[in-house]
Amino acid sequence: MNIKILHINRNYITSPLHQVMMNHLDRLNIDNSVFAPTDGIEKALIVPNGNVFVSKCFSKWDRYIFDLKQTKIFSAIEHRYDISNF
Repeated sequence: MNIKILHINRNYITSPLHQVMMNHLDRLNIDNSVFAPTDGIEKALIVPNGNVFVSKCFSKWDRYIFDLKQTKIFSAIEHRYDISNF
C-alpha cells in the first residue's frame, strides 16, 4: 500500500523546518504533496520543489474572518487536487 499525504501548510515557504520534514518523509518513500495557501505577502525562504503548490488564494483582509479564509483555502484545494486520492 502506497501512502499519499496532502499537507496543507500556510507557513511552508517561510520556514525551512517544513522542508526538512518533507525530505525525511521522502526518504521513507511516502508520497507527499504540499498545498501552501498564501495571501502573497510572505517572503519565501525556500524554493518549493515539484510536489509543492503555492496558491495565492486569499487576501490579507481575509485573515480577520476565519471562516471566509478557510472557505477560500478549501475551494483552492478542491480545484487543484482530487481529494479522494489522499
